[in-house]
Amino acid sequence: SAAAVLDGAAVLHQAISTLYRLPKPVVCAVNGLVAGAGLGLALVADVTWAARSATFTLAYTALGLSPDGGTTFLLPRAVGPALAAELFLTNRSLDAEEAQRCGLVARVLDDEALAGEAQALARRLAQGPTRAYAELRALLRSSPLHGLETQLELERLAIGRSARSADFVEGVAALAERRAPRFRGD
Repeated sequence: SAAAVLDGAAVLHQAISTLYRLPKPVVCAVNGLVAGAGLGLALVADVTWAARSATFTLAYTALGLSPDGGTTFLLPRAVGPALAAELFLTNRSLDAEEAQRCGLVARVLDDEALAGEAQALARRLAQGPTRAYAELRALLRSSPLHGLETQLELERLAIGRSARSADFVEGVAALAERRAPRFRGD
């Protein structure tokens, strides 16, 4: 029913918004078919990798629906407005290689390697400098909204905040001592 679709979209949109604003990196591993709002979930991640067998489609208009899941915000930013419009209007499917070429995913891995590689990346990022990651995510999210000078000022302020963190102190100490940093996540 229309009410169920409306309620489902509200829950989905809250999840998309939460992931978009999360101060920590989000890793997405895609296998199988990614359709509709699933594409929005893949696009909201910072790093999205796909299995070679993955396929991507929007399929909204094939069902007589308009898009949801943040796809009208995220997809044009990932692939450009012309390709986004084509994908929305035609429901054309993309294989993983084409998805990588057009910017939907960063890497394509063998199906059997995808989960392990993505989990290893997530573990590595979890050990990283969380303040720097939060600042980086905010800067990347804001960059399409500003001109160069505004973005430069936002970068200046962000690096100043990062430089006040214990992670920065640890990063400098690790560099001086020629060892891997042990970030605490502040």
